[in-house]
Amino acid sequence: IAPAYATDYTAVSLGSVAGVPSQYGGLTFLNRDTLLLGGAANTSSAAIYSIPVIRDMNGFVSGFGAASVYASAGFPSGGIDGGLVIAPNGSLLFTSYPNNLFGIIKPGSTSPDKSIDLSALGVASYVGSVQIVPEGQPGQGRLKFASYNSSIWYDGALVPDGQGTYDIVLSGTSVQLSGGLEGVA
Repeated sequence: IAPAYATDYTAVSLGSVAGVPSQYGGLTFLNRDTLLLGGAANTSSAAIYSIPVIRDMNGFVSGFGAASVYASAGFPSGGIDGGLVIAPNGSLLFTSYPNNLFGIIKPGSTSPDKSIDLSALGVASYVGSVQIVPEGQPGQGRLKFASYNSSIWYDGALVPDGQGTYDIVLSGTSVQLSGGLEGVA
């Protein structure tokens, strides 16, 4: 924790999550008591795991329950990477490496219902993460991509496609950064 934040935050290692294969990928909370975490990241056997969280008397996560597979998140040429977020319709959205894909899993599905080739949209290889700007923040609802290899930050929008999934429209606005962009919070 950077010195400027050390008086306001603490970090505690909870160790690895039993039952989730390494290399970890994106993570998000499904709800207050359930963590979703990508396992076997960047491989065709990648999956998203559901993990009950154990909370202490102050409500802080203090441990993990038994992990179970929530949905597969692999493609023949790669799998979930550093991005995992819940869309407004409840679908899971994730980035996939090294194939530069964007995966969509509809509520109730156990495998990707749609994949979008981000290279075809102009996203430089290879995408690292995705996030949706939260309500109340400037740009709320906008889709943000972070390209790991190229260190480019992209802006876009999710557009319902009439099939319960989405298409992506990039705004044409991007920012060149540095350092290999992976996770976005």
